[in-house]
Amino acid sequence: MDLKPIRTGAEHAEVLADIMNRTRPLSVAMIRRLCADLRLPADVPMQPYALRDSSAA
Repeated sequence: MDLKPIRTGAEHAEVLADIMNRTRPLSVAMIRRLCADLRLPADVPMQPYALRDSSAA
């Protein structure tokens, strides 16, 4: 899946990396955008998930 159309720019690259590495959670705005852009039901990205310790990376 190509996430570039959803998030672009250098400042967003770090945010996207943190989300993909599970060191930063998705915000409600991000979940809404993913659901709209990818036609996902809202309950899919809203499932709880554990975050990793960002200092351990």
